[in-house]
Amino acid sequence: MQAMTLNEAVQDFLNVIDQVNENHEPLIVTHEHHKPAVIMSLDDFNAWQETAYLTRSSANTKDLLEAVE
Repeated sequence: MQAMTLNEAVQDFLNVIDQVNENHEPLIVTHEHHKPAVIMSLDDFNAWQETAYLTRSSANTKDLLEAVE
């Protein structure tokens, strides 16, 4: 996962948005006085949320793993 400073991200923010959408690779944004944050595409975020929801139940996780095999 790549990282860049907040100042770097702000200078070319539209390109940053394009990159995370095209590459499907989240980007860590850092700042000296704040905790880092992650920028990711909405499609990837929604997929992550759906996966988290579907695997909350151990029975559902078992069914999903069996379906993959």
